[in-house]
Amino acid sequence: MVQAALQKVPVIRILLPFLLGIISSYYSSGTLVIPLVLLALAIICFGFLTFCARRSVEVSLKLRHFYIVPISVIAISLGMVAEIIGRPLEMPLPDVNGHAIVGRVEQTRFNGTSQSIYLTLLRSNSTVTVAGVKAFVTTRGCDYRINAGDVIAFNAKFRPIRGNGNPFDFDYARYMRGLGFIYTQHIPVSSVVICGHDRTWRTWVENKREHLRHAIFNSSLSPDAQNFVVALVMGDRYYLDSDTMHQFSLAGIAHLLALSGLHIGIISFLLWFVLLPLEYMRLRWLRYILTFAVLISFDVFTGLSPSVVRATVLIGFLFLAFALRRRYAPVNALLWAAFFILIFSPDTLFSAGFQLSFVTVSSILVFSPQIRVKSRLVNYLITLVATSFIAMASTLMLTAYYFHSVPLLSFMTNVLVIPVFPLILILAVVYVALLAFGLDSTVISWGLDGLHHMLLGIADGASTASFMNVSGVSVSLTVLLLYYLLLLLFAWWIYSRSRLSLVSVVVCTFVMFLSWHWHYTSAPRHGLIVLNSYNSTPIFSFHNGNGTLWVPDAEDVSTDDFRKRHTGLMARLRIDSIMVAPTDSLFNINSTSEFIHHDFAYLNGKRIVSIGLKSRLKKYGSQTDLRVDFAIISKRFHGDIPSLLRQFHPSTIILSGDIHDDDLERLVAQCDSCGVAYHAIATDGAYAEL
Repeated sequence: MVQAALQKVPVIRILLPFLLGIISSYYSSGTLVIPLVLLALAIICFGFLTFCARRSVEVSLKLRHFYIVPISVIAISLGMVAEIIGRPLEMPLPDVNGHAIVGRVEQTRFNGTSQSIYLTLLRSNSTVTVAGVKAFVTTRGCDYRINAGDVIAFNAKFRPIRGNGNPFDFDYARYMRGLGFIYTQHIPVSSVVICGHDRTWRTWVENKREHLRHAIFNSSLSPDAQNFVVALVMGDRYYLDSDTMHQFSLAGIAHLLALSGLHIGIISFLLWFVLLPLEYMRLRWLRYILTFAVLISFDVFTGLSPSVVRATVLIGFLFLAFALRRRYAPVNALLWAAFFILIFSPDTLFSAGFQLSFVTVSSILVFSPQIRVKSRLVNYLITLVATSFIAMASTLMLTAYYFHSVPLLSFMTNVLVIPVFPLILILAVVYVALLAFGLDSTVISWGLDGLHHMLLGIADGASTASFMNVSGVSVSLTVLLLYYLLLLLFAWWIYSRSRLSLVSVVVCTFVMFLSWHWHYTSAPRHGLIVLNSYNSTPIFSFHNGNGTLWVPDAEDVSTDDFRKRHTGLMARLRIDSIMVAPTDSLFNINSTSEFIHHDFAYLNGKRIVSIGLKSRLKKYGSQTDLRVDFAIISKRFHGDIPSLLRQFHPSTIILSGDIHDDDLERLVAQCDSCGVAYHAIATDGAYAEL
């Protein structure tokens, strides 16, 4: 079975060790020395085998199976080199900060009263070379004159991008690293100076994208449909509201909002149909070239996401096979597409989009050929349902791992949506193409509004039906890997029907459920967490599935928003219900002695005081004998640590994650000088007692 698979899909011999090289280098801080040494050893081994094989035909036949060793080592070293070279460039912050910095704007976003600017640094007046380093800058206020390609200058005060450090939650730092950004800075927009222009093909494309977005936003479409069309055609989901994305995700049709192979397939079919006259002119080769060229242009225009690149490479292999009259091997083409993507962007391997895309398509290619019915109509219906089910089953565990929800019957929703989706996408593409030429078709606009409303209705109905999805699911990495090992073993059993493969499926299933049960039962059942947040200090106490949220420095607290922001935490702790503790009266949490009263609390066996405004600190000034275990300081605290120690004698001071950098440095210095234990959430992550 394995030998047959290697013969049918030879690229897997290179891809698997290449992936191993990327993974090993990603989780280590190694240099190019190790992969270069491995590459040299592999070349020597390859040369030795070749030298020995020349002795006779018999020796050559005996040694041919050993060539896989140097080939695998070469692939491993190439994977390591690709990951090391693809890492974001670094710079010594102490030597750069405090000096003027100049950078080229690659992209800019407006967020109400703030602005996000994605920069490629060009130069600095320090002695350090910063050319090519990427930085993410946010501003207080907006300057609508700043566009992609502009060169801006400001005084540098960069810091590394950190994750929020909240347990079991989304790792923002890893996400930004995948985009190439490891440094950030927050500055007033008035301190940013536009000092020139440095146009590149990327900034040119971004400006064209921005102009087209403005055209869509000024069209006759309804506002919600405008955001939907921008996501559908341009691959930009930034403008979609979180509720819409959450509904589509629960309904199992979130893939419609992200450019994928389905979109590329529909667009290529539309292009193939438009270029039909070339067939009658006996210019089929030109038809292939034009279709593929337009698809490549579309990929570049939409940002070269892994899913569209993968689909375009597959179509390219298909066209090449037809042109050369060769047999098309879709699985082999899929693996080559993955190889090409990872060579240029190895960090893409760790993104959810890449994994979901390739797992879905590979599962469909492996399992769907087993479905054959003679009747064309019945075959179409069965294939549609079966393909949707295969896609759901193959991504079920990845969805649970990344998004902590499982759409149980998403294949039913897809059966309803997929037949009409080509019409929606074609209308959207035609409508945007007309807008690019200054034409706004009210007929197409009316049709898109109606179809978008229909999609929202389906998504809303599917997301609100309790039997359609399960939320609050927590899956460990071990369970995830065992699940996909199970799928591989199941495919082995389908193609071989051997007893060994069936036994392997049963054993793997048993081990997977044991691992899942251990992960489920090992979840903490009670504890206390001071979470990292930008504009407040959430303190979360939980006991046997019931949680209490105490936010002493905020007035409007929503449990729904808290759940959406901390889905991983809620799923891992198996929280069934959350209640908000009021801060203006005594609040008993449970039958034990846990309580919250104004700025004081007794939680998880710890005495806690939350200090914000300086006036509050003065209010408690007479209580010098009060001793607490934790003093939690928020950004509204403007006092000093020695005064705090004299009043409350805390064992540990917790510095909230919303404290500004300047104040944080001052408070940390005071804690060090006083010799008191402290925990700075902004740098060390959330404080948790689990």
